[in-house]
Amino acid sequence: MKEVLKTLVKLQEIDSELMDLEQERGDLPESVEKLQTEVQKLSVDLEEAGAELTALQRQHREKEGELSLMRDKFQKYQNQLYSVTTTREYDALSTEIDTLKAKIDGEEGEISGLIDREEDLAEKIQALEKEHQALQEDLQGKEGELSERLSETEDDLVALQHEREKLVVRLIKIDRQLLADYDRIRAAKNGVAVAEIYKRACGGCFKTLPLQKIVEIKKMERIILCEVCGRILVPEKGEYLS
Repeated sequence: MKEVLKTLVKLQEIDSELMDLEQERGDLPESVEKLQTEVQKLSVDLEEAGAELTALQRQHREKEGELSLMRDKFQKYQNQLYSVTTTREYDALSTEIDTLKAKIDGEEGEISGLIDREEDLAEKIQALEKEHQALQEDLQGKEGELSERLSETEDDLVALQHEREKLVVRLIKIDRQLLADYDRIRAAKNGVAVAEIYKRACGGCFKTLPLQKIVEIKKMERIILCEVCGRILVPEKGEYLS
């Protein structure tokens, strides 16, 4: 059992070092992921706004074409007024001119509305592009910083993970349930499942231990859990390394 407990201690040491490596990265991975999401969302917003502006501009051009034809027709009717010979013809032509004038006014109003919408949308796109560029620059900086930190710790990370795999295989052969208990406790106790005795107390929660329990722990003959925090208790390292 002593060798099993030593293996658990070593596994805890490796897991603690892995946690330290993760902490060295800080919140950079989360920051990078958040920025990537924001950049992607802005890219979609820009694409949609650009498509909407293109559609408005096309509609604007079509309206301008229709308005040009109406104005030509209006001018033609105006010229015809001077050549009509009867009152009936004059009244009919005047009615056509009035109707056409109303259509021209309506068309001009629609075009004016389209121009306003185009200007508003162009301003929106400009603001989105500015925000998008700022986020991209921030993302590139964060990605570079994260890449640098990952590069600095990659070798240590691989070595620790390899060593952990060997210890896990060893524990599975001895007691698969013990490994499951270790992982469960570690998940519940901020990554620390094994606690050494520290000044006659649990090194995890610092609850003072009865002398008899300390004696049993030092024998390393069985798994003993802290009655308060539930961690696996082991003697101070210097007491069992030899």
